[in-house]
Amino acid sequence: MLKSIVIKFDADADVYYTASSDIPGFALESEGLETLINRCKPAAIEMLELNGEKPSETFTLRFIIDIEL
Repeated sequence: MLKSIVIKFDADADVYYTASSDIPGFALESEGLETLINRCKPAAIEMLELNGEKPSETFTLRFIIDIEL
């Protein structure tokens, strides 16, 4: 199972956030990019289960980092 998550940065709020994903209802934000990425897998598993899906043992997240430098 492969799910994609798009991460963006809000300069006004100084946070990284999940702008979109293949998982309905999935939304997170964090002050650090690495922290946000580390929070994604457990939160994605929980949200999939709440949506009635069971993540496979080979569950993979693809991160698309969309940040203007």
